[in-house]
This record gives sequence, structure tokens and C-alpha cells, in this order.
Amino acid sequence: MMIFIYSILLIPFLQSSFGCNSGWTSYRGRCYFISHDQQSWVAAEGICLNLGGHLAEINDERENNFLQHSLVDIVNKQAWVGGTDVGVEGDWFWALSKTDIYPPNYVNWQPGEPNSWSGHDENCMDLRPHALGWNDETCSVALNYICETL
Repeated sequence: MMIFIYSILLIPFLQSSFGCNSGWTSYRGRCYFISHDQQSWVAAEGICLNLGGHLAEINDERENNFLQHSLVDIVNKQAWVGGTDVGVEGDWFWALSKTDIYPPNYVNWQPGEPNSWSGHDENCMDLRPHALGWNDETCSVALNYICETL
């Protein structure tokens, strides 16, 4: 009887220790959170840090497809991810890891992107649910965002 009681008390602890928090989705050993609110890129990164993560870094096609499909299912809007070229225009990198976003690393820009459209200072990256790739956007624009934890 005591073992049964301890088992019941331990199950919620084990689930929260080895899974993702409520509202987060697990994929390949990581947890992802897609916001329903909209923030600037900097504010979104701050919120992700407060939640114990950071803006998502997309490392391969499978992860990109998973996040794109998740966007469609959850908010069906574009969302911030962790890519930026702040510092040196055109030198894109993932903000947390400082990994370059150039081959041989995974790259998935939409055709014609990044482009700093009409001379706008587009230094932050968003992922769009129905697009063929990533987009550069002005960092102050309020968008949904995707947080990631390891």
C-alpha cells in the first residue's frame, strides 16, 4: 500500500522532470513554446529567458518543418526565432550559440531573403507558417515568438 501511495506522489514529479512544462511541446529532446501574444524580437528573447529558454535556433530541415507545422496548428502567424544580423549587416547568426547562418550550417531563407526590404533595417529573423523559408524583419515589429529549451 505504501509503495502505491509513493508511486502516485512521484508520478507528477517524474513527468515534469523528464517532459516539457505545460504549454510547451517536446521534439527531439527539446521543448518549444509558441506564444499567443506578440512582442518585439528583444522583448520576446527576454520573455523566453524568463521562461528558462531562448528564441529558437533552427538547426535542420526536420526541426524547421516541425516548427512551421506547429505554427500553423497553434497561431497560424509568423513568429520570431533566434536569428539576427545585429552588429554587422548581412552576417546572420543564431543569437544564443553565435553559430553562423551560412552553409555548411542549415540555411532556409525564402527566395530573395534576407533583403532589408525597401531599405528598412531588418535585422531579426521570423519563421512564417506557409512560406518557403525564413524572412528578415524589423526587430521592433510585434510578432508571436518561439521559445526553445534544451
